[in-house]
Amino acid sequence: MASFRVFCVGLIGAGFFAVSSGAASAAESLASALSCPLKAGRSSLTLTVGDLERQVEVAVGPKAGRGGPAQVVFLWHGWGSNPGSLLDSLNLDKVWPQAVVIAPRGEMRTFPGLGSRSQPGWQLSQDEFDNRDIHLFDALVSEVLQRECLDRDRIVSSGFSNGAYFSNLLGCERASVLAAIAPVSGGGPTADCQNPVAVWVAHGRRDRAVSYRDGRSTFAAWRKTNVCEETETDLGGGCAEAEGCARPTVFCSFKGGHTWPRGLTQGWVRFLRQQRLPTPEIIEIETESETESETEPESGE
Repeated sequence: MASFRVFCVGLIGAGFFAVSSGAASAAESLASALSCPLKAGRSSLTLTVGDLERQVEVAVGPKAGRGGPAQVVFLWHGWGSNPGSLLDSLNLDKVWPQAVVIAPRGEMRTFPGLGSRSQPGWQLSQDEFDNRDIHLFDALVSEVLQRECLDRDRIVSSGFSNGAYFSNLLGCERASVLAAIAPVSGGGPTADCQNPVAVWVAHGRRDRAVSYRDGRSTFAAWRKTNVCEETETDLGGGCAEAEGCARPTVFCSFKGGHTWPRGLTQGWVRFLRQQRLPTPEIIEIETESETESETEPESGE
């Protein structure tokens, strides 16, 4: 019998980086920010992905890399915001000092019903804007996967508002790479997802920008994808976990509106720190030659 270890790491490759001298310099800057051994600090970088120059902030926590490869957190800001504001507000050096956070800046976009003003944001669905943000994620992940000091099995994605929508999209399209997603005050996914992924959803009951109903719909969609039972376990603090799921599936509600729930940040960190990709499945494949060798020869009589 021949044994094959099946790894589903998606279509990740350094080919997303342009080959111009500017792009090479940006790639080197990113490589420096993520170099091993890790050095605590924050870097602002610009890199070229396809035809676009993308801005990225990398924050290496003061305890990142101690005791083993560091967990990588992709963090996506809300529409009209920026990565620095979200990093500053979360104070991750204090609440999650072991993490390496990669926080890109969105490209300009508009939303129907919100006027004609264009602001930084993210694609909501597969193929929107020619997948410019998925390509950005893939390019950044390709850098992460090359470094032994970063844990390739514990890459997670979280975002606020429009960034939460994008995290849900990544959960659908890149479940083979992501150990978990944590959408906060957002909606989606906009299509049925095929592969289970650990999910922590948080939404304010007074949210008037993205309705609480949308947050509950997100939870319901992932319950379906993760093949959960109808019952839930009360975790306290406004959180509940669906039972019998293929991957952990949690919903947390809070009293506030369209905001990041500061009272749930420790729970957010705790959940994401616990997640890692499932062990790849071992599939036994019987080859034709082996089948023939195991067949009893005819007696010839």
